[in-house]
Amino acid sequence: MSDPLYVLDTSVFIQAHRLHYPFDVTPAFWDALLDCAHRNRLASLDVVDGELTGSDQLAQWARTHQRGLFRSTDSAEVTEAYRRVSAWVTGNSQYMEAAKSKFAAGADGWIIAFAMRQGHTVVTEEASSPLSRTTVKIPDVCTAMSVEAINTVQMMRRIGVRLDGFSTQA
Repeated sequence: MSDPLYVLDTSVFIQAHRLHYPFDVTPAFWDALLDCAHRNRLASLDVVDGELTGSDQLAQWARTHQRGLFRSTDSAEVTEAYRRVSAWVTGNSQYMEAAKSKFAAGADGWIIAFAMRQGHTVVTEEASSPLSRTTVKIPDVCTAMSVEAINTVQMMRRIGVRLDGFSTQA
C-alpha cells in the first residue's frame, strides 16, 4: 500500500503565511511543502489555488508553484464524491442556508471529495464545531464522510518534516 496523500485546505496556506511560518522567517516550511509535493506525499487542489488570489507574497508563491502542488478536480470520480458531500451539507437541517451557500461556493467540499476518493487525509487549520449552525466546518463534514482530518503540525509529524536549523543576522 502506498503512503497516504495529505490534501491541504486553503487555511493551511493562509495561516502559515500570516501567523506561523512567514516566508521571511521560515522558508524551510515552504521548501518542505514543495519537497513533499514532489514526493507525492501532499497536494492541494486547483480550487484552493483559485482562493489564493491577489498580489501578496502567498499568491505569488502559489502561482509560481501551482504546477507541482495543485491538482485538478476535473474527474468524474471527484465530481461524484463532491455530489455526496454537497448532498450531506444541503440536507443537514442543522446549518442555516447562508452557511450552506458559503460552503458550496468555496473549495472545502472539493477538498473533502478529493480525499474521499482514495482514502486520503484532509489537512486543515479549521477546528471542529459540531453544534455550529452558521458555519460548516471541514472536520465535521470529514467525520460525516469518514475522511480523516488533521492539522498542519500533525501532518508534518506523520511525514517526518523537521524545520531544523537556526541562523541569525545579528
